[in-house]
Amino acid sequence: MGAGSNARPERITRRDFLGAALAVSAAAAAGCAGARRVQLLTPTPTAAPATPQPAAPAPVGPATSAEEAMARVIPVTAVAPGAGPRKPPPVRIVIPSIELDSKVVPVGTRTDAAGNLIWETAAFAVGHHRGTANPGEPGKIVLSGHISSPREGNVFHRLPELQVGAAVILYTVETAYLYRVVNREVVLPTEVRVLEPTGREQLVLITCVPDKVYSHRLVVTADRV
Repeated sequence: MGAGSNARPERITRRDFLGAALAVSAAAAAGCAGARRVQLLTPTPTAAPATPQPAAPAPVGPATSAEEAMARVIPVTAVAPGAGPRKPPPVRIVIPSIELDSKVVPVGTRTDAAGNLIWETAAFAVGHHRGTANPGEPGKIVLSGHISSPREGNVFHRLPELQVGAAVILYTVETAYLYRVVNREVVLPTEVRVLEPTGREQLVLITCVPDKVYSHRLVVTADRV
């Protein structure tokens, strides 16, 4: 899925990551949605590209661009410990009601020489956060995308139009999965409760809003049909 060519790294602090990483689930060594100073998709300085690794994200700071506003999301583990073999990750998302048809690429993190965690955002694609569920697995499948970015596209520019009841289809290399939107809300970056793991399969779509302000997060939740 070409994470190296479709994702751009962003910098987050180790303190913020560890604050998030101590409680959501031991399975992926990820973190708690209630951790201190954790924010949804929040900004940081741009770092040099690098090879991605396993996933997680989290932190703080005023956004000056779409890329910065998408720079962090809390680490979430959607798959229960001992859940068995993993299913394939998503490679494509289709939302007919907003005419979205996009590839999906993995986004992950690495640690730089200074000990900072670098989190990637997807360029001209939807990003699937490593450490979250894959289609067909219990828990939350977390996908994010830019609402507008001159350098990385605007794959989620019509996400604010998505309504409850709308269909969302995720494709893997094996099959397709259908979801129906059950909730949409605009939250502050600190409202990480929206990513708390659940026992059932859910799809979570996130982008920064309003366009060119990026002060809040639009979170759309869909249940498996």
